[in-house]
Amino acid sequence: MVVAPGCIHGPHTEGKPYYALAFDPAGAGRLEDYQRLHAPHVPLSELIARMEQKETPDPHAENLRRLFREIAQTEKGLLERIAPGKHFARLAATGGGARSPISLQIKAETFGAQVISTSSEPACLGAAVLGAVGAGLYPNLEKALQQLVHPVRVANPIAT
Repeated sequence: MVVAPGCIHGPHTEGKPYYALAFDPAGAGRLEDYQRLHAPHVPLSELIARMEQKETPDPHAENLRRLFREIAQTEKGLLERIAPGKHFARLAATGGGARSPISLQIKAETFGAQVISTSSEPACLGAAVLGAVGAGLYPNLEKALQQLVHPVRVANPIAT
């Protein structure tokens, strides 16, 4: 087993030797901290929705875009930690930011890859896929993913 520094490792499924998980303890907490400090009476989902409105500029919009760019850069570093030197053509986004077209576009530009969101609760969908395989409804993860996971939002990097 090759250990990825700064990662958590554990047994994988379907004959693969292990998984590597890299994470940032701050995660999306930066967005929540911003909301608590600068717009405590506005739900984060509403701040993000305002950021997406083009007709009425919101004073928080550029700050939120900056935070989304910082988070995407952190995520790029995490992916590099678990797969050094590897480029992925397609990535799946999870968490609340996966609901935001602007967040997905920022990630697509940062990674130079297509970024998809599969549902409003992608982490729950992942758990359901694993449960379906474990219950014997599908023979393996690949078959379960093909049947159960479908992109609902897609962002592609803009060619320059």
